[in-house]
Amino acid sequence: MNTWQAEWKTYLKEKYQHKSDKSIKAAEQHLRVFCEWWQADNFSTFEPARLTSFDLIEYRHHSDEEKIAANTWNARVSALRTFCDFLELPQLKESLRMREVGYKASKNRSLTRPERLAIMRELEINLRGAKTTFKIKSALRELTAVGLMLTTGMRVSEIAALQIDDLKRIGDRTWILTIRHGKGNKERDAHLGKSARKLLGDWLEFRLASAMDTSSLFDISERTLLRHVKDAGYNAGIEGVTPHWLRYTFAKRLEKEFKATIEEIRDLLGHASIETTRRYLASGFEEKQSLVEGM
Repeated sequence: MNTWQAEWKTYLKEKYQHKSDKSIKAAEQHLRVFCEWWQADNFSTFEPARLTSFDLIEYRHHSDEEKIAANTWNARVSALRTFCDFLELPQLKESLRMREVGYKASKNRSLTRPERLAIMRELEINLRGAKTTFKIKSALRELTAVGLMLTTGMRVSEIAALQIDDLKRIGDRTWILTIRHGKGNKERDAHLGKSARKLLGDWLEFRLASAMDTSSLFDISERTLLRHVKDAGYNAGIEGVTPHWLRYTFAKRLEKEFKATIEEIRDLLGHASIETTRRYLASGFEEKQSLVEGM
């Protein structure tokens, strides 16, 4: 047993002195599960000094994906908050939020307009607060990539694979991104609307000013993009956001706001089968509830 683990057990006994041995063992177990997850995710032995807010946010996302019950998650939060107090790092507790009992992680759904705007707002605020060139680059790239996923329906793998030469500017209002590495290695074109052109234009201007020497449009990995999307949703107060939610949102907006046909939506999403598109457009649990709420 490491020194910190022995000190942790002692701390728990003092902190939980009015609770049963079962509560102490449960807290130890919850931290043990967290450490095992951390080690598997980081390929190294967990050390308390390396704990960050980002780790706790990622652990929350992991629990969402694993569909951990609300009661179980809340017990984990309680144990981890106690651990933050033990480490004398109370600021880390801000990354740990309880769930309402009965909460269920949604597999896939489209974002509402307020949710979509909240995500973009948080990304823009993050950019506004960036001071160094490195942080500005990271924040602007994150804003642009997430914005493109919301306005083109591109997959994470497709965004990460984009090259500078994939962009064609035929005129002020006609910008096209050629997606050469779509699912099944199928090629298609993504037409950029006004907001997408503005986002990409700002990113290209930054690239030019900072003399970025790479053929990759964003020079970013799929894993980093996944993290950006999760963090953007979390910061906007939306649980369990994935890149696929952004893709669903794009499809739903095409259908509801722009009255696109299912064939047009299929082509823009790059689906091989129209049945896949139908599944995207099917109403989810939240949407069905919203439809009948006022009845």
